[in-house]
Amino acid sequence: MKKEEVKYIKLDPSYIDEIMEIKERVYKYLKEETTLEIWDEEYPQRVHFLDDLENGECRGLSIGNKLVAYITFVDANDYYDEKDRENPFESDKTIALFRLMTDVSLMNKGLGTLLMAKTIEEIKESYKENYDNIGLFVSKDNLKATRIYEKLGFKRTNEETLFWDEYYSYELKF
Repeated sequence: MKKEEVKYIKLDPSYIDEIMEIKERVYKYLKEETTLEIWDEEYPQRVHFLDDLENGECRGLSIGNKLVAYITFVDANDYYDEKDRENPFESDKTIALFRLMTDVSLMNKGLGTLLMAKTIEEIKESYKENYDNIGLFVSKDNLKATRIYEKLGFKRTNEETLFWDEYYSYELKF
């Protein structure tokens, strides 16, 4: 795949059907091909992605006119306040990343890493006035993702039980 074919794009609610198609393929893959139990039939649902699109910053990668990868980011304080939880990250000036996914047909081609790198670059350039940290959670069992995050400069900062699984928190200071 040629890099020039891939575009980093800002997403809006018009992308919801494409996002849901990717999510369904990823969920099926996780269920049938891995032992990872990070998503189930209850989460994430269409309503979660619509909330992302309406209240967060959503980005994706497209090839031609087709969405092939997705991520969202929000102010960590706002997100955790809504959940009546304390911000779990070390800095009060943290942007939290959620729901990174790449279409199953294009996994292992570097698109997840590319989307993360482009999103990190955008956050560092456009949000540096108000933020100094990027945070995320990843299942302890998702070794592939932890390697990618570490390669991108994230440091493991904590362990936490969320829902039914053990997670690491990772943070990238800038």
